[in-house]
Formats: sequence, C-alpha cells, structure tokens
Amino acid sequence: MRGAIRAALAALALLTAVPALAAEPTGERGYLLVMGSFTDPEKRKAYSAALPPIYAAHGGRYLGVGGPGRGVEVLAGDWAPRGMVLALFERPGDVQAFWDSPAYRAAVELRRDGGAFDVLRLAGAAPGATAGRKSYLVEFIAGGGDPAPYRAAAARIAAANGGTVLVDLPATAAPLLEGGVRVPGFAHLLAIELPAEAAEAAWTALGAAPERAGAGPVSTVRLAGLPPG
Repeated sequence: MRGAIRAALAALALLTAVPALAAEPTGERGYLLVMGSFTDPEKRKAYSAALPPIYAAHGGRYLGVGGPGRGVEVLAGDWAPRGMVLALFERPGDVQAFWDSPAYRAAVELRRDGGAFDVLRLAGAAPGATAGRKSYLVEFIAGGGDPAPYRAAAARIAAANGGTVLVDLPATAAPLLEGGVRVPGFAHLLAIELPAEAAEAAWTALGAAPERAGAGPVSTVRLAGLPPG
C-alpha cells in the first residue's frame, strides 16, 4: 500500500513539473521597428495620441522615437532620412498580438492615407541593465559579403562601450508587417543599444572596423533614446 502511495506521489510530482518547465522564460524579447513619415500632421497627432495605452496593454514601451533632425541621424549609407520608432515588448509573440489587436487595428485607421511606413517585427536580446539615457544604432547590411566577422566585431565594440546588441537577424527572420517592399533593402539587421555618452565613440569604432568593408554596404542610423522613466 505504501509503495502504491509513493508511486502515485511521484507520478503527481512529474505531472506538476511539466508545466513549470514549459513556462520557463527564454529571455528573448520582441521589438517593433517602424520607419516612415507622415504627410498629414492632424492624422499624426490623432494616431500618436491613441498609441500609448495600446502599447501598455501589450507590455510594450518605446525605446526611441524621432525624426530627421529630431533624434534620427543617418550616419552612413543610402538610408533615406525619415522617422523611426523602436519599441520593446516582453516576448516576441507580444509584438504580433499588439499588431493584430482590435485596438491597434482601429488606431491604424487614424493614419490611413496619412503617410508611408515600413514596419518590421524583430526578436532579440533583453536591453542592458545600465541606467541613464540610451542611444541606438540601427544598421542595415545590404549583403554581397560575409556579415559574420562584422557582426562579431559589432558585439565586441558594443560591449567595450557599455552597450548591448539587441537585434542581430537576417532579413528573412525580420517579418515585414507593413510596407510594399523591404525598404531600405537589406540582408541583415543589427540594433545596438548604447549609453548615450558612449554612442559617438562606438560609432567611430564601428565605422573604422576593418570587418565592416567585408560585410557589404552598411547603412547606419542613430536613434536617440527616450529619457529614462
């Protein structure tokens, strides 16, 4: 009898352990990268005002928001100057849930015919733990070379400057949620988070890295992070 009880308890322990193992977090985060420009200021205002509670409902938050001359600077390459938004979500799946939600679908109607946008769904590492204002370097590697050595160099340079490579993905793993084409056309994408005060030094090192030339043409955009909190 005691043996049967012990066996039943052991079986119960195994059953209860399975969900716990399945629920273990992977540590991977979701990112939404929006690139575009409004042609209608009133639609921009209405759309922008509607977004914060929708992001909050899906565990999302802005990391950086800007436009040309207002937090967005093209450092290298053929990337056309336009607005950029980088947003963070707790899990990769939360990005699609946000995008497909009835609340966001309603918000999209507020900007219909009010501009042109390209939106990428990304997955990557958690942001760094360092406090203070951040700056983001978003790099589009056009292809034609081997990006692996440059990607490794970028990771080293980011770490040496107190930063983190948030996203390191081929274009095939960066689904286009909106936009007619993959603008600006790329084979690989890097998104690097840096302390704002270290962004210039990191960019200087990235631009001078010998591995960069072997990766193919690289377009680099600097996006200013939002103030902490």
